[in-house]
Amino acid sequence: MDLKKVTNMNRDAWNEAMDYHRKAKKQDYLTEFLKPNFIQLNPIERETFLSLNLKGKRVAHVCCNNGIELISLTRLGATQCVGFDITDAAIHDAREYNTVAGTDCTFIQTDIYDLEPLSSEWHQQFDFVYISVGALCWLPDLKKFFRICAALLKEEGRLVMLEGHPYVNIFGFPGEEGFDPEYPLNPVYSYFRKEEFVYTDGIDYVGGVEYESKPHVNFSHTISEILNGMIASHLNLVQIQEYPYDITSIYPEFEEGHKVPLSVLIVGQKVTLPNFI
Repeated sequence: MDLKKVTNMNRDAWNEAMDYHRKAKKQDYLTEFLKPNFIQLNPIERETFLSLNLKGKRVAHVCCNNGIELISLTRLGATQCVGFDITDAAIHDAREYNTVAGTDCTFIQTDIYDLEPLSSEWHQQFDFVYISVGALCWLPDLKKFFRICAALLKEEGRLVMLEGHPYVNIFGFPGEEGFDPEYPLNPVYSYFRKEEFVYTDGIDYVGGVEYESKPHVNFSHTISEILNGMIASHLNLVQIQEYPYDITSIYPEFEEGHKVPLSVLIVGQKVTLPNFI
C-alpha cells in the first residue's frame, strides 16, 4: 500500500476521532492544565526522563497527538519542546492546552514522513526524541521513521519510547474470526503478520464511543523490526524493559496474573560511526 495514501487515510480517521475525544476529555484537560502541578505521564515515562537528566533539555515528541505528554515534560524541566503530529485537530488542541498551561511548546501539523529531508531548522536540534504509546502501529515504514528520529537528535541524544508490546498483536477482539471469549489469550493472528489491518470501527479510546469510522490502517511490527530499525539509523540500544501493564487501555483484562508482556520501554542513543579508510 502506498505510504502517502496510508498516512492520509489515518489523518482523516484521526481528525474524525478527535470530535469524540474532545467530548470525553477536553474540558477536563482545560481545567487540569490550569493547575501548575498537573502532569499527564505514565509513571514509567516520568521516572525514565528524570533519570536521564531532563532539565534544560530539548525534546521532540513525534506523533504527539494532543500534546499533553509534551506539555508535562516541560513542567518537569524540559525546554524548547516541539511536537509533531499529522492530525490537524489534535495539533489545534495541543496549542490550546499549551496556552492554558502557560508552557512554551511548539506544535507542528505534519506527516512525520514529510520531515525527510529535514530542514536545517530541526536537524540535530534535540537532546531527546520521545515516542509515546500508540504511535508505531500507524507507521508503515519503521526504517524511514527511525532515520527521521535519528536526524532530529543531537550527537549522543536519546530516543525514549514507551509503547504497547508487539506481542499483543496476536490477540483478537470479540466478533473477529478465531476469537474465543473463554480463552482470550489464545493467538488469533501471527506475531509475524505482514499484512496491514484495515478497520472502520471507531478509534475513540478516550470516551469509548462506538461508531462507524473512516477507514484507518494499522501495522504490526515485531520487537526485532523495531530494534533493527533503530540500529540501522545508528541508534544504539541503551535499555529495554518489558512490563505486564496495559498502557493502551485496550487489554486491561490481560494484566491479571502478569502472564504476557503488554508494554515495552526502549531507550536508544545516537552514535556516529568512525570513518575507516
